[in-house]
Amino acid sequence: MVALNTAFMRELKQILEERFVPYLRPLLGVQGSVEDRRKKQISRAFSGFVIHKKFDIDPRTATQLVVDDYDDNGIDAFYYSDDEKTLYLIQSKLKESEAFNQEDALKFLVGTRKLLDKDFDSFNQNVKDQEQVIDQWLDECEAVKLLVAYTGDAITLHAQQELLDGIQSEIDNGEELLKKEIVEIASADIQIYLTQEHGFKRVNEKLVIEQFRVVEQPRKVVYGLVALNDFVNIHNTHGKALFEKNIRYFLGAGRRGVNSAIKETLVREPENFSYLNNGVTMIADSIGPGKSIRGSKTTKKYEALGLSVVNGAQTISSVAQFVNENPGTDITQAKVAITLIQSNGDDFDKKVTRARNLQNPVDLAHFAALDDLQERLRKEIAVFGFEYHYRPQQLASGTPNYFDISTLSKALACLYRDNRYPARLKTEPSQFVDFESDSYKSIFTADLSGVQAINAVKVFTKIQSLLLTQEKSQPSPERLVYRHFLYPLASLIMKRFKSRIESDSIILNAQVDQLLSAPFDTLRQAVHDEFVSLRMGSAHHSFFKRVSDTAKLMQYIDIKQLNLNDDSTVQSLIGRTNAADSSNNALSNFLVGKLPQLRTE
Repeated sequence: MVALNTAFMRELKQILEERFVPYLRPLLGVQGSVEDRRKKQISRAFSGFVIHKKFDIDPRTATQLVVDDYDDNGIDAFYYSDDEKTLYLIQSKLKESEAFNQEDALKFLVGTRKLLDKDFDSFNQNVKDQEQVIDQWLDECEAVKLLVAYTGDAITLHAQQELLDGIQSEIDNGEELLKKEIVEIASADIQIYLTQEHGFKRVNEKLVIEQFRVVEQPRKVVYGLVALNDFVNIHNTHGKALFEKNIRYFLGAGRRGVNSAIKETLVREPENFSYLNNGVTMIADSIGPGKSIRGSKTTKKYEALGLSVVNGAQTISSVAQFVNENPGTDITQAKVAITLIQSNGDDFDKKVTRARNLQNPVDLAHFAALDDLQERLRKEIAVFGFEYHYRPQQLASGTPNYFDISTLSKALACLYRDNRYPARLKTEPSQFVDFESDSYKSIFTADLSGVQAINAVKVFTKIQSLLLTQEKSQPSPERLVYRHFLYPLASLIMKRFKSRIESDSIILNAQVDQLLSAPFDTLRQAVHDEFVSLRMGSAHHSFFKRVSDTAKLMQYIDIKQLNLNDDSTVQSLIGRTNAADSSNNALSNFLVGKLPQLRTE
C-alpha cells in the first residue's frame, strides 16, 4: 500500500475545503492562527468526505455527522446504516504519508468503550449535542463496527493488532454489538473516490420494442424496432453515458449540418427510416423479461440495465440534434431497427463493438476505446481539470486543457527506452494507438498514472511548440531539419526529465518553461549539427524515417553530451548490432542510464 500521491492529495484538500468545510460545526475554541484553523477544518472535513462516498450521503448531511475536535476520544464521526442496522464509529487520518499507528488505535478504542457505555459526559460538546440520536442508534442497532480512513500508506501491524485485541477484549467482557473487524478506507480507495467523480453513471432504461423477436441461447438477444423519439429522449437524458462502450462519441454534423440523408428522410418520409438506416446495436448487462403493452401483441417493454450503444451512436446523436434544432418536425412514425444483446457480465460487448464497427470504414486507433485502461486514465486526468479524449468526438471550440490519445501516445513513445520509436513515430504513428500492438502495450501500461500522462504531454507539446517557433525563424535548408526531427529531439530531452515526468505531482507550466530553457537550445543545435554530419546526402524527411540513422544520431549526441567517447563500455557497444538488436538498443539503454535527471525547484 502506498500513500495518496501529492497531486491527488492537493485535489482532495481543495474538494474538502470547497464542499465540506462550509457545513462543519464551528471549532471548539479559537486556538492557533487563522491558517492553523483552516488546516484543522480541512482535516476534520475528511470524515465527512468518507461518509459521503462510502455511504452515498450528500456532503451536507455527511459533514453534520462529524464530531472531530478536542475531547473526541478518537471518534471523528458517526454513521448509522438503517439497511444494515449497523452503527459505524469513524476515525480518519488526513496525512501526507504518516500511517495509522498504535497510538491512534489506542485512542480509538478508549472512545469506543466510553461510547458503548454511553459515557457521554467524557466527550466534547459536538458529541453531547447528538447524545439523544446516538443513544437511539445504540439501542436500535444490531452491530457496531469501527471504520478507519486514511491517506497515508497503511494501518500499521501494531495498530491493527491493538484494535483487534481491544475489540476481542470487549467481546470477552460481554459486549455483543461490537464486531471483530476493521472497515478500512485506504489511500487507494480515496483515489478511486476522486476519479469516480468523473465517471459516467450507469444507464438503466426501459425500451419499447415493436415486432420483437427473442433468442435466449447462447445469450439473450432481442431484435425489433424502436421509435426514434424514444432514442432521442434517452439521449437527452443520459448524453455521453449512453455511448460509454462505443469506440466514438458524436463526431458532429459537419459543415453541411446534420447528415443530409437522415435529415431528408426525417422530413419527407419518416415512416421509411428503418429501411434506409443500418440500425442500432446495444449491449446491456442484463435484459429483463418482456412486459406486454396493452392492446398490442407485437410490442413489449424490456428493462435493460447497464445499457450502452456499441454501433449507431452517430445515428442517434444526429437525430437528437435534428429534433432539438427542429422542434416542430413530427417524427413519430420514424423507427429504427435494434439489436439488443445481453453481455452476461463478460467482455462480449468488446467483441461486438469491434465486429460491428469493422463492417464500416473505421480507424483502427478508435479501438483503443475498448481498453479499460483508457477510461481509467480519462477519469484520473479529469480530477486535475484536464480533458483527455481517447474516443473521436466533436470538440467545442476553445476547449482548455485538452489533449487526445494521439498526442499522449507520441509523448509516451518519446519517453520510452526503445530507440526505434522516434523513427517509427514518423513512419507508423498508428501502431502506438492500436491497442492490440506491442508498441501500444509497451507505453500504455497498468502503472501509467493520470499525473504522469499530463506531465508527459505538457513537456512534449512544449518541445513541439518551441521547435515550431524555431522552424519559422530559420532560413532554408536549416528550416527543413527542424521540420522533421521533433521525435528524436523530444526523446533526447524527455529522457533527461524522466524522473520528474513520472513523479506524483503535476509540473506547472512555469516549471515546464524552466525545465526546457537550456536543454532545448543545446540539444536542438546538437541534433542539427549531428544530422549535417551523418546525412550523407540523405533527404531530411527520409533520414528521420530510418530507425538505424535516427538511433545512431541520438547515440552520438548522448555520448558527446556525457563525455563518454573514451568510455570502455561505450567503445565495446558501438557497432555491436545483431538481428535481435539492429538499432543497438543496448548502447542506447546504457547511455540513458548515465543521463543526469534534471529537476525543477
